[in-house]
Amino acid sequence: AVLAEREPSLAGGELTATGKLVALSARDGALLWDASLELKERSAYGDVDSTPLVVSGPRGAVVVATSQSGGLCALAADDGRLLWRYQGEGYGQPVVVAGGLLVASALGELHVVDWKGQRRLARKLVEPISGALTLVGGGFVLVPSERGLDVVRLADLRPLLRSANDTGFDAPLV
Repeated sequence: AVLAEREPSLAGGELTATGKLVALSARDGALLWDASLELKERSAYGDVDSTPLVVSGPRGAVVVATSQSGGLCALAADDGRLLWRYQGEGYGQPVVVAGGLLVASALGELHVVDWKGQRRLARKLVEPISGALTLVGGGFVLVPSERGLDVVRLADLRPLLRSANDTGFDAPLV
């Protein structure tokens, strides 16, 4: 299992983020490795912003996760060494797409990153993104914002349809 690590803060036992991932043995719970996703030690934004994904990459299993100031990171699943980092801030949960990963920033940017950590596509949308991306059949992704929902074509990240809503879409899309 790969988990985001939290530790008690100095201010009364509250849990705070450390910017680290830890891998535990499924057999006995022993620590296998830990790795920091942050660019600076103990950043004010030292957190892991996504649920870690374990995916089969072209060179073996890879753990993929995002960090507030550390961007999108890929680590070797066997020892936690950093394989690559795609710079950026505020990325949400990455989604596996053909040839790589799709990730969105809270600022309204969509990025498709290949398995080497190189940008294949990027586009800025009109509104900040406010929820999880949802892949739908035929190569499209639903992108929720505070004021609507965009249907975006994955081939070029072009928004094709916008559904405006004064209350936004912040619930998981099914």
